[in-house]
Amino acid sequence: MRTSTDPAGHPVPPEPPSDPPSGRVVTWLSRFGPLAVGYAVFQALVGLLPDALFGDTARYSLAVVSGLGTGISAWLAAALLRARGSADDGAADLLDGVPAPRRPRPGTASGGPVEPGASGPLPGLSAATYATLVDRLTVFDDPLVGRLTGWSHALDEQPEPVRPTATGTAYGLHIVLELGVPDGRLRASDLVETLWRLRLPEGGWSARSQGAVGRPEVTALVLGALARAG
Repeated sequence: MRTSTDPAGHPVPPEPPSDPPSGRVVTWLSRFGPLAVGYAVFQALVGLLPDALFGDTARYSLAVVSGLGTGISAWLAAALLRARGSADDGAADLLDGVPAPRRPRPGTASGGPVEPGASGPLPGLSAATYATLVDRLTVFDDPLVGRLTGWSHALDEQPEPVRPTATGTAYGLHIVLELGVPDGRLRASDLVETLWRLRLPEGGWSARSQGAVGRPEVTALVLGALARAG
């Protein structure tokens, strides 16, 4: 495709395309349509309403109110069409079939390439999640089952140390396996051993508030975490 150049040889950007006829019609209607529609309704009602309708004052008042309501409704409809048209134009802003580049976010260099090694939202979220798990990890010496390493139902329970629960530790093990951070601060083997020690005498696991009878939903959660850990 040829591009025009100026006398110095520099390319001249093409002129922006003019508004399509449909856009011009919508713009015209949004400016003058509501007034015309409202006046037409007013004139129609003045001619149609009977003279015996409580006199001319009531007849003209009803016509004025109806005309204003119709005109405002037409203006709102035109404004909605303009808003939808602007949204469609933004979504269809393409360059030769390729989406136009996104605008830079506030605080970033405009038009500059992304620096190598720059963390996006997901790595930052993963790092913050792992740091929170490490900070709230509980080690509890139970006189009956031994040392328990894991988490309770809530990460901010007091007083500390809080006895780990099967539900909290199973969810924590799922997250540890998903993040896969090999720094040794969260050992999957310790969490697996804790879940095994938390099993009920009759088999299965239950939440802290569900008593000593195994619950299928908690048992399925724990078995899923143990299966992932191998």
